[in-house]
Amino acid sequence: MIDIFEHWKTQRFVVSSVSTDDLDSHMVVLTDIQYWVNNYDDLVDWCCIYGGEVKGMTVDLPNKATMTLFCLKWA
Repeated sequence: MIDIFEHWKTQRFVVSSVSTDDLDSHMVVLTDIQYWVNNYDDLVDWCCIYGGEVKGMTVDLPNKATMTLFCLKWA
């Protein structure tokens, strides 16, 4: 059986191509559950500084520049 999520499971997060309510905002799907459990407090602190918002296993980011910062920090 083919696992369609195999690639996602090897990454800490995936940048979503789904648009949100705000055309400039971006969504990141957190895929490495154990990594994010271990780093949850740091993620929340980072989001407070840069204007992101943790929503379950997703993070909403206000713009492309913040998404780039997120990718550089957490990849």
